[in-house]
Amino acid sequence: MQARGGEGHIVNVASLSGLRSNPGIASYDASKFAVVGLSDALRQELAGTPIGLSVVYPGMTRTGFVGNSRSILEGATGSPISADSGVGNILAAGMDPNKVAERVLRGIAASEYHIFTQDDWKPAIQSVFDERIAAFGENADADYHEDIAALQTRIAQTQLAAKPRG
Repeated sequence: MQARGGEGHIVNVASLSGLRSNPGIASYDASKFAVVGLSDALRQELAGTPIGLSVVYPGMTRTGFVGNSRSILEGATGSPISADSGVGNILAAGMDPNKVAERVLRGIAASEYHIFTQDDWKPAIQSVFDERIAAFGENADADYHEDIAALQTRIAQTQLAAKPRG
């Protein structure tokens, strides 16, 4: 996108599962946490460029996600997969995907980095971050202190110097 020139915008779809894990879907949660981490790093790399970036955190949305996944697995394995009666039913009662899309478009137009589609999840997400912040305590080495801003600058400079020039 940068080589092409001009403005652009990247939209990465994570999930609320990219901020708060749920039992029984660890691999899904891990992939969504990865999307958030990738986006956070990419946002820093794109700073000062005309390329925007948004991460979308949809909650339950009426999609064909479960049925499509089942079809792909059946095609890959040649074996039928039993019909879903859990997540598929939950998604069927989710938000209208057109409303989600409208919210995403408004977020892009407003240059929002984080785009949440359902405010009902705010307390659950807040509790995850509150627990993590509360866990900060004593340093493992009371004599060691990091200048976080300087460290981040050094890491960025190291990574930029290692990029191939084209």
